[in-house]
Amino acid sequence: MAAVHDDFAARTRLSDFQTDPSSVRAPDAAEAARRAATGGASTTNNAAGNTDVSRTAASAHTVLEPYLLLAKSARGAGLAQLTAKVTASPEIWFFSELLDMPSIRELAHSETHSGHHKLLEIFAYGTLSHYRQAVSTTPDLPKLDPAQEIKLKQLTLLSAASDHRVLPYSGLMKALELTSTSEVEDLIIRTIYAQVLSGRLDQARSRFLVDEVIGRDVRYPEGVVELSENLREWQTRIEATLGALNEQIDLVRKAETGQAEWWNKLEAQRLAAAHEVIATGTPAFSSGFQPADNMDLDLMSKERAHLKASGRKRNRK
Repeated sequence: MAAVHDDFAARTRLSDFQTDPSSVRAPDAAEAARRAATGGASTTNNAAGNTDVSRTAASAHTVLEPYLLLAKSARGAGLAQLTAKVTASPEIWFFSELLDMPSIRELAHSETHSGHHKLLEIFAYGTLSHYRQAVSTTPDLPKLDPAQEIKLKQLTLLSAASDHRVLPYSGLMKALELTSTSEVEDLIIRTIYAQVLSGRLDQARSRFLVDEVIGRDVRYPEGVVELSENLREWQTRIEATLGALNEQIDLVRKAETGQAEWWNKLEAQRLAAAHEVIATGTPAFSSGFQPADNMDLDLMSKERAHLKASGRKRNRK
């Protein structure tokens, strides 16, 4: 498994029917790991604000189109070979459009090639564990070649990343049937370079932090129903969050209003006390205002003395 890093870690552009990954060279593994660990292998934004992951999803039909054209005329063994190339391709991540082709649907009823249809279904909707389970129930299920096994492990990783934003290495090792954290990181880096996943390796805590992940095929109709339920749950959580935020906003506004009223009342007390002190020379403790309310009595005493002096000057005149 460690050797496969040299095959796919780079972001590659293979021809439509290239299935031999050994012809593709990868960047230095240590440099790739360093960039991913520091976020350098994360999603890159272009000038329009789109990401590599979103561009990959947008170009999905374009990449699959040559296979769709071949599927219109291919039959039997030709279709079986076609499905093998599609499932091994490092550029194809969606398969339901191919499954909808009439010739591919007929493949499901073939006495000799129905296993290839089952394999294509697993790549579209399933994971590595689904393949292991199908081996015992589908006798003619094709054996995975190295490229297909890597691809199915990547698809399994995408499914996990869609469900969880934090992926511990221990769980990934089990789901992906890997034996070391270095193999886990190699597969994550390879998937990031395929532009279908972005995130950061948290090597200190042995986990991967997901930023963005490409979606997978949705089985109709059960997948659509599940997706609708998830969207309704998401809407409910959003509404609850907005309700809680509005409550906090109301509390803040009430607190601001109460604080303003308190300051206005205190200012009125200060003015009343100041007038009483000036008029009588005695602090107006009876009004409820106390010196402890931070009133500057020295300032008021100076103002009272100034008024008295002004009064004496007027009397002399």
